[in-house]
Amino acid sequence: MGRYIRFLVAGLPAALLAVPLNVALVEWAGWPKPWAYAFVLVIQLSLNYCFCRWFVFEAPTKSSEVSAFSGFVLVVGFFRLLDWASYTFLVDRLEIWYGWLQVVNLMLFSFAKYLACKYWIQTRPQTHAHGGKNKQLFAQPGN
Repeated sequence: MGRYIRFLVAGLPAALLAVPLNVALVEWAGWPKPWAYAFVLVIQLSLNYCFCRWFVFEAPTKSSEVSAFSGFVLVVGFFRLLDWASYTFLVDRLEIWYGWLQVVNLMLFSFAKYLACKYWIQTRPQTHAHGGKNKQLFAQPGN
């Protein structure tokens, strides 16, 4: 449970930026809601990777950073795509402010993203800065 909490905390900065950015793009810049949300999700995905690398995952060697980012994008990007599709489908069908729908989707998809990241990262062989292969990329608190 501790790693899931760390995963949530790592996502908090991007989540706190996401709703105001989405509102600004829709209300002030005049972007269509689906396009604004897609842009916001890309920003969130990039920020989440950075914070997860710093706070949740062990840092890989420089040679595997591209591989780690690519895997993160594939795993989390799949859930972001589902998030975007459900948002786009529901945003004009529900009588709910689109910002709340965004927050609901954040909560609904968080545990699934965590489980997918945990599975993908822990079952994938990687070489780490501390040496060795097939070690977990999730950092243990205190290690």
